[in-house]
Amino acid sequence: MRFALTRKVQDRQPVGEVASVPCDGERVYAFAELLNKGPRQELVMVWKRDGAGKGSTTDLSYRLGVGRSPSWKTWSYQCATGFMKGRWIVSLRDAAGAVLAQQQLTVCR
Repeated sequence: MRFALTRKVQDRQPVGEVASVPCDGERVYAFAELLNKGPRQELVMVWKRDGAGKGSTTDLSYRLGVGRSPSWKTWSYQCATGFMKGRWIVSLRDAAGAVLAQQQLTVCR
């Protein structure tokens, strides 16, 4: 499995990785490449402002279906705007909520 934060996804691959981005209105992607040998699964990608409480209005989550594949690729994105200013924890979770992968991102550095 691979989990990366990037400014661009091209040909279903992340182009470079980032840990911080400016407030320029451009997209920042959370990209995951997964191995799934079994039936279709549902994962959740969560964008959470660091320090915000559970269920905070700054929690953003996306349900992602993952089919059977040796290399399933999926992603979510946010635009780096003033709303996103701050430090974020971006995580990929299974249906039970267990964290499979996690990265930190600073927006409006």
